[in-house]
Amino acid sequence: MKAPREPGATIWDYAALESLGEFRKIANDAAVILAYDTRTNDFGIVFGLEAIRAIASRVTPAQKMLIAGFALDFETDLLEHLCAAVQVTKGFHDWPTHQDNDLTQSRAQNRSKTVQVYDFATKKVTSIPASELAPGMVWAQVAGVGRVWVVAAPPKNQAPYRHPPFTEDI
Repeated sequence: MKAPREPGATIWDYAALESLGEFRKIANDAAVILAYDTRTNDFGIVFGLEAIRAIASRVTPAQKMLIAGFALDFETDLLEHLCAAVQVTKGFHDWPTHQDNDLTQSRAQNRSKTVQVYDFATKKVTSIPASELAPGMVWAQVAGVGRVWVVAAPPKNQAPYRHPPFTEDI
């Protein structure tokens, strides 16, 4: 897919990525990560805002930087999912702090939207506002349920450690 404002740039269809590992292969070395709205052709900076500001204000000299762009519909849960993937990969994301009024309104509308959350303990799906998704929740395909948000927790019934304790000198 080609970026609407940058005909020579390649952007990836975020929904088509199959794993965080696949995302990391694309975004790991990127100095800037952009999100392109497939409905409106708007875009926003998800990561790298400070680097761009430093160059724009001439604090840092202009330089070549790897930029990763991802296309998605800003009115879906994929936008929050992209921010979470960036957070896991880069340690933080810049999305909420830099958007212009139109995109801020779009995100405000998205926050009032409800999402489906699956509870493995009760085996029930509930709807909550997207803005109430807790840190550590991920969007997952659950067999027999579909695409829902779940708490990313260590697996239950995990096998015991299979190595002896470390010695003091390690």
